[in-house]
Amino acid sequence: MNNGLAKSRIYIGRGEVYLIEGLELDIEFDYLSLEDRTKAILELEDYIQSHDIQPVKIEDGYAEVEEDKLFYVVDAGVIGYATGFEVGESQSKNQ
Repeated sequence: MNNGLAKSRIYIGRGEVYLIEGLELDIEFDYLSLEDRTKAILELEDYIQSHDIQPVKIEDGYAEVEEDKLFYVVDAGVIGYATGFEVGESQSKNQ
């Protein structure tokens, strides 16, 4: 079944990673204060637990995503956004 999405291979990081659909970042995580980062991580961990989301183990640091997903790298304490792309989109649009 082709849903019009192609897999995008992106670097996320090694170790335990959560890939979460349906959430978006309001602001780039790097621009948050330490206090706001801690609060965001705690809220995300509560969300992960309440929705029983299981981590994926990424050995080489790369993940393949078919659609936009929020990711959380536990060991590094990093939250980011993994962007998938639709088949037929131009390469320049993805960059």
